[in-house]
Amino acid sequence: MTTRRPIATLASAISELIWIRERLSGERARAEARFDRIAPPTVAEAMADPEALAAHHLARCATGLTAAEAAEDAIEEAIGQLEAELLSLPATNRADLAAKASVLERLAAGGGEIEPADLAGIFADIHRLAKPP
Repeated sequence: MTTRRPIATLASAISELIWIRERLSGERARAEARFDRIAPPTVAEAMADPEALAAHHLARCATGLTAAEAAEDAIEEAIGQLEAELLSLPATNRADLAAKASVLERLAAGGGEIEPADLAGIFADIHRLAKPP
């Protein structure tokens, strides 16, 4: 039996959640299309009239838009937490280093915030792994 490294396990979980997020994004788009077809009161109209506000929220729930948004937000939060945990662990080999670099690349591409400590950590990993055994 092989033992998985913590970084590899976290990277695998992040990949699975990213796959789920992609599917949820598609569901959210379909829910938004259903919502738009119903043409409920706009947010501005809803804020001015309690009945319109109720109709607006009912349309969001009926089309699945509220649930799709909540699920997508929860997945985003979980991905962020796992990425932060992965970045906090020391890399023990090049595969770990590659996993950490992939997380930083996704953060940079998505406009996420890269903490100075995350960069310092990966530079320390590179330095440590570059030393001969």
